[in-house]
Amino acid sequence: MKYEEIVRVQDAIYFLQEFVESQPNSHGELTVSVLRSLFDTHIPNFPHIFKALTRGSGRPPINEWSKKDAVAYIDVLNLKIYQLTTEEQILWSVLNRYQPWQRRANQEYFMANWVIQVMKRRNCSASAAAQWIQRNSDVDDDGKAINARHLLTQYERYKSKKVK
Repeated sequence: MKYEEIVRVQDAIYFLQEFVESQPNSHGELTVSVLRSLFDTHIPNFPHIFKALTRGSGRPPINEWSKKDAVAYIDVLNLKIYQLTTEEQILWSVLNRYQPWQRRANQEYFMANWVIQVMKRRNCSASAAAQWIQRNSDVDDDGKAINARHLLTQYERYKSKKVK
């Protein structure tokens, strides 16, 4: 989806998902580099929110937003949801990913898509795809590897929600 095609908030959500997936090494997550690229190109009028979202822990400098303030800005956008500009719609979709109820859904979507892509490419079942991903993926910086059972569970949850 292109920036010019965004008409509704739902379009902005799809745009954000495609933008994140198109970034190298993002793995479907809003990393600092992905956020920087997104804010530089599509949301230039909200640098204070970018700073707040990417700031580490600790007290924010005087007169700057905290991460909590930035995430809560979605309530302001919700008040005028039907009059949002394209830039604000994309910002809304970014802030929506930071809401507590959305984090799990985004991770579930990414893991399910990963399994589906491997299933298509290798022409195999979901469990075989999850095992293949586990065997062929690298260990994180934390020393944690991908768990095939967890991948399969996420895929099953996603599939059951999609059928309903």
